[in-house]
Amino acid sequence: MNAIKPYLFWVICGALLLIEVVVCVTIEPTTDKGKNVADAKVFLDKEFKKVKKLRMKSQNTLPAFFDPNDLEGFSRIQEDYLISNRWESGLRGLKKLCETQQTSIHDELLRVSAPLNTIVSENHALRPWYQAYEDASSAVLRKLYDGGLLDHEFSQKGDLSEVLRTDTMVREKFGLFTMKGVYPPKEDHEQLRMRLRIIEALAEELLQVEREASSNTAISRQGVIKDEDRSVARAYLRRIEWSTKRSRGAKSGSEFKVKGGFFLGMNLSLYGEPTALLAASARLESLPAPVFVVKGSTLDCIDSNSNGRASGKTANRPMNLHMQVAVPYFTKEELNKTLEVLAAAAEEEEDY
Repeated sequence: MNAIKPYLFWVICGALLLIEVVVCVTIEPTTDKGKNVADAKVFLDKEFKKVKKLRMKSQNTLPAFFDPNDLEGFSRIQEDYLISNRWESGLRGLKKLCETQQTSIHDELLRVSAPLNTIVSENHALRPWYQAYEDASSAVLRKLYDGGLLDHEFSQKGDLSEVLRTDTMVREKFGLFTMKGVYPPKEDHEQLRMRLRIIEALAEELLQVEREASSNTAISRQGVIKDEDRSVARAYLRRIEWSTKRSRGAKSGSEFKVKGGFFLGMNLSLYGEPTALLAASARLESLPAPVFVVKGSTLDCIDSNSNGRASGKTANRPMNLHMQVAVPYFTKEELNKTLEVLAAAAEEEEDY
C-alpha cells in the first residue's frame, strides 16, 4: 500500500478520465428539445440559411408592378421579396380583387361587342347570306335617306330601292360590299356583318340628334322642327372609309389585334352646322354599345353643302367633321384564353 501511495493521485485521475471517456462514448449529448448534436447542426444550418435569405430579401427593391395572373411571377414575389408570411394573405387578397375586376372587364367587353355579333342570316351559304346582307344594308341606307341625312341626288339615279341595293358608287361611300358577279366568301362574312352593325348603330345616333333637337323650342313648334331650321338639327353622313385590314401584331390599319379581340378602324365624315355636328360627336362618344373610341377629329368650314347651296352667316356656316374612330370587338372564345386584354390593348395602342 505504501508502495502505490505516491501514485494514488494519478491512479484516481486515470480512473476518472477513463470513466469520462466511457460516458462520452456511450452517452450522446442532446439539446433542451431532445435533439442530438447532428440534428442540432442541421437545424442551425437551416436557420442560418433562412437568416441569410432574409438579409438578401431586405436588400431587394420590391417592383412597382407585378402581374397577379403570372403564377411564376407571383411566386417570385413571395420568395424574393416578402420577409414575412403575414404579407402573403394581403397579396392574395389583392390578387383575388384583381381577378374579380378582370372578370368584370371580361364581361363588359363581351357586352359592348354583343351588337356586332347579331347575325345577318342563319344560312351561311353564299347566295342566301348575301341576299340577307343586301336587304339589311339597303334598309339602313333607306333609313338614313328617309331621315334626310343622305344626299338627295341618289334619287336621280333611278329607282331608289334598286340604287341602294345595287349601286356600287353609292354603297362604297359607306363601306358596304356590292356584288359584282361574285358573292363575298364566307371568311369575309364576319367583317361585313360587323361593319353593317356599326353603320346601323351610327345611323340610329345621327337620327337621334334630330329627335332631341325637336325639344328645342327655338327651332321647333310643338315638337316639330321648322323647315327653315331643319338643317341646324341634322348631321349629314358624307362618307365612311374603313381602314385597310392588317394582320395580327400590325401597328396600324383597320383591325389592329390585341389579346382577346381587335379594334375596327374607320374614318367618318359628317357635315352640317356646328351644333348638329357637336351633338352627333357627343352621342357617338357616349354610345354604350358598340363603343365608338374617337382617336381624333377635325372640324373645318365649307362654302357650300353637297347640293351647292351657299352658306349663311359665318356662325351657322356648314362645316365638315372628320373623325377617326375605333370600335372594339371581342369574342368569348378569345377572352377565355387570357384575361390580359387591357394590358395588351394598352401595349398595342402605345405602339400604334
